[in-house]
Amino acid sequence: MPVFSSATVMENPISFNYIKMEELVILDPNTEVSSHVKIQIKPVNKDYFSLKNGQKVCLNSNDIDLEQTIYSKLNRQLLVVSIGGLDDKEEHFISFQKEFDYPYAPE
Repeated sequence: MPVFSSATVMENPISFNYIKMEELVILDPNTEVSSHVKIQIKPVNKDYFSLKNGQKVCLNSNDIDLEQTIYSKLNRQLLVVSIGGLDDKEEHFISFQKEFDYPYAPE
């Protein structure tokens, strides 16, 4: 889940209400770049998915607005989630990355 308050553009804070998410990927940081994408989630039938502050994207949901592609199964390991898209004013491309241990245990 992105933490909107942590977003910056050229080290300056930026304020927005939602991201026009173009892609969410789960990456294995310990593999070669050519095979580091484990899971990719993209919007279905449109250019973006509106992701609001605090909204979660669940890997095991059947959200009709999102298409999930699994390239390889997840093991107990360190992973990186990356979310990218435009801000709600379409002025800046926003990207969030966060390392986490899989399986993830919410705080």
